Amino acid sequence: MALLLTSLVFLVSTHLPLAREVEELRSQLQGARAQAVKTPVSVADSGTALLHSLPGRAQMPALLGTLLHQADAAHLTIDTGKYEATALKSGGVMTYQISFPVTGPYPQVRQFIDATLAALPAVAVTELSLTRKTIGDGAVEAQIRLTAFTQDRP
Repeated sequence: MALLLTSLVFLVSTHLPLAREVEELRSQLQGARAQAVKTPVSVADSGTALLHSLPGRAQMPALLGTLLHQADAAHLTIDTGKYEATALKSGGVMTYQISFPVTGPYPQVRQFIDATLAALPAVAVTELSLTRKTIGDGAVEAQIRLTAFTQDRP
């Protein structure tokens, strides 16, 4: 009798509210599906919006200035670097491959990369190579290659 009473209390207190919540979630899911069918997203529209959100190639010096500022904020020095510009065949996009070495503690290198990607959404890490001379050495040598995407317009 106690087991039957415990089962009834469990049913009323746990199972029924949970079943009600599942039904609400199902109705919300059906509503979201119906809304998605009504408003399809055009890939061309999202691609065009993405292209227009890219900075123009004339803003490349400002992008490099932001990159150097992020290095200073992370207490790293970029002594040398090189970049190469390439125009993509379609879409009016130019890419700039920016390569440079930095040396410093790993947390500072990580801070620099994270801050750069947050400050420059049109930049991606293409290549990252970390080396440490000895196991106990606190500094790492990082060879970083970034790709900056810009519109092929001034």
